[in-house]
Amino acid sequence: MVEISRDPAERAKKRDDDGRGMSLLQDSAAIVVPREEVPPDDSKSFRNLTGLLSTITRRDAAVDHEPGTVKKTAIMMLTSILIHSSLGAARMLLMAIVDIILAILEEITRATDVLLAIHQAIATFKRARGHDVLSLHPTTVNDIKPSMTRDEMEDLLEDNYIKNMARLSGIDAVSPFTTLVLDDTGQTIRSCFGNGTFTDIKVGQKVTYEAGFEFTGAYDATHKQFVGGKHHDNPYPDVNKQSIFELVEYIRIKIERVQEAGSTVAVLEGDRKYFTPSLYAFAYLGKFTPNAPASQAPRLVTPWKFGSDKESSKEKLILNMPDNGVAKAFLSLDPVKYPWLASSCVGVFTKDKVGSFQIPCSRVVLVVNEKGKPDQSFKDFKIEYKDLLEIIQDAEIKLQDAEWAFVAHRTNLTKKPCTKPTHGRGKKRNKFLDAMDARLYRLCFQLYDELKALKAQRETMICRLLVYAISLRPDEDPADDPETFIELAHDYTVRWGIENGFKDVKHVFLRKIRSRKPTSRQFELMVAMMFHNDWQVERARELMSNLQAFGIPDSLFLANRPWRRRPLENESRDLVTAVTFLIEIWADGIKDLLIEIIKGGWSDS
Repeated sequence: MVEISRDPAERAKKRDDDGRGMSLLQDSAAIVVPREEVPPDDSKSFRNLTGLLSTITRRDAAVDHEPGTVKKTAIMMLTSILIHSSLGAARMLLMAIVDIILAILEEITRATDVLLAIHQAIATFKRARGHDVLSLHPTTVNDIKPSMTRDEMEDLLEDNYIKNMARLSGIDAVSPFTTLVLDDTGQTIRSCFGNGTFTDIKVGQKVTYEAGFEFTGAYDATHKQFVGGKHHDNPYPDVNKQSIFELVEYIRIKIERVQEAGSTVAVLEGDRKYFTPSLYAFAYLGKFTPNAPASQAPRLVTPWKFGSDKESSKEKLILNMPDNGVAKAFLSLDPVKYPWLASSCVGVFTKDKVGSFQIPCSRVVLVVNEKGKPDQSFKDFKIEYKDLLEIIQDAEIKLQDAEWAFVAHRTNLTKKPCTKPTHGRGKKRNKFLDAMDARLYRLCFQLYDELKALKAQRETMICRLLVYAISLRPDEDPADDPETFIELAHDYTVRWGIENGFKDVKHVFLRKIRSRKPTSRQFELMVAMMFHNDWQVERARELMSNLQAFGIPDSLFLANRPWRRRPLENESRDLVTAVTFLIEIWADGIKDLLIEIIKGGWSDS
């Protein structure tokens, strides 16, 4: 320790008599003299975890508690926490790290002088500033990304789709027909400084609007490939004529890309936002595929959008629809709102009294169970519902009779006008005029509870109905072939493929980003969708290999509806997961970079 001489004359007096005061010179000495820094004991938490895992109870007598096993368990748990994934993914990451170490050691052993190669590798890593061997400053990473327009990034994603379809074609995993799904996905922006590109969006199951970006996604549900994911400034409301036209052009381009990839779009599916008369008019006129015959135009399938009177509207459908659940319906298209579409509608569609064009479509009603799967014919459901309505009417009459009897009896006793019992949440009456008064009062409440249960049963039955709108082709009547439209309605569940795709993209393949630039957000989304597409190709390759190994028919698609994929992935549980796929890419990139650095160090020496 450095000694500093202190003259008594220069020594400052103590400020108090308890010996805690220090002189100014002592303060200076404390600042000048370096103190030994004690690093935090990071291994203490690890030892606590291994100690906890080493605890043995009677129920754990048969479990291996060797020190090496306990430490590996702790490492796997920490890795799983670090990457926010399962133990299986953590194991794959740790195995990838071992492969990286092995690849480096094998590269070093190929040198003539192994010891010299080790020293050169160490020197190379030291010249690379140690911790920056595999990393860069975040600003450098953001600056190195290419400055692309939205259309250029959309073209790259389409090229990725076409290349992956060629890879799928090489393993006979391409269907001649495709279901193209359209949907939007949003990303919120945590900023109060708008730059003119923010849109009011709803993300997930939230009921409130937030500022953010919205992207229109196009998804090949048959081959599980994203065809597009483009940012748009505004959503596509009916009142915005220009945006609807842009959406139609966007759909047309995606259909052309699917054709370039060797397939044909047979079905277009979307959520309720796409239930618009203009889109169904486009589908009827064959505007989505102008170069193909109208008889080969893709079908547009969306849920039927009801108003505020959804329950009563569904009840009317139950009572008026044919027993097969398929009927022809019409959507009203206002020519004033869509003047650019009115000229194509003249002579094709009829008009109603107010001058709106009547766009024909097929309305299909399905009956599903609590899991959303069809389990009953509409004819049987219709009979059951009518029987329930009769029971409800009888219960209402019984309740009215009981209430009338209660009022009449009580009026006769009191000689005053009385009212029927109120069936609110308040306290029930416990004092009565006589036994008959008590019996009628309780009967009213009993009948009311029974009627309430019957109405709840009716609401449950109405909720089991799913109503779809399916576009028609010229001179087509759904009554001539109802089974085709029922199958198309059943196939609407394919649309959930894009929801699962968005989930994988956002939760696995998309990194966290805070940029307020829509092009920067779209670039990250494009990269994530490309990873998703490549991952699905790898899963299809493994699935085809498994089918051939077990001698199962190797077609991934239904024979009678080739645009629908068979649910074979649910039966094959050993397919590569999204996290495992990313780990493999990550490990390959690190191995290539490290070997390149090592070889570069040898060449420099």
